[in-house]
Amino acid sequence: MVAAKNDISADEVRELLDYDPSTGVFTWRKKPCRRVNAGAVAGCEFQKTNRWRIQINGRVYLRARLAWLWVKGEWPPHQIDHRDTDEGNDRFDNLRPATHAENQQNKDVDRRNSSGHKGVYFDGERWRWQVRKEGKSRRGSSKESDVAIMECKRAALELHGEFARSY
Repeated sequence: MVAAKNDISADEVRELLDYDPSTGVFTWRKKPCRRVNAGAVAGCEFQKTNRWRIQINGRVYLRARLAWLWVKGEWPPHQIDHRDTDEGNDRFDNLRPATHAENQQNKDVDRRNSSGHKGVYFDGERWRWQVRKEGKSRRGSSKESDVAIMECKRAALELHGEFARSY
């Protein structure tokens, strides 16, 4: 299933669902179908991504986007980023609007990364680091991993700001 376009209004969502911003959970205000009762948790977790999806009138919506719509009264301009990188944590204080590039900057370290730090790798002789954003690139190297990690973190903060994640 693919997430639907923004074709439902905030008022329609609020009429059908209750949202608890402190937990990120939606519950049905009305019985949506014969198998689901009012008061039941709305949606289900898509196990591959840990994201929650909610089906309304035959269309599937990401729970994080519905949370933004429910609280703000409008659809987010681009994507929704989870500050803690847990896509299942849809507490409102964990959500923020982001471009695709900003969302990518806030990703966790790839599981194949041997250094354990985003942007830092060992080339056999030196620890190298690189941070990029919108065509701008900062890079460097060091014989010591700690120095490369520190420099990479500093560069990531300068380029990515609040979306920097390089640990």
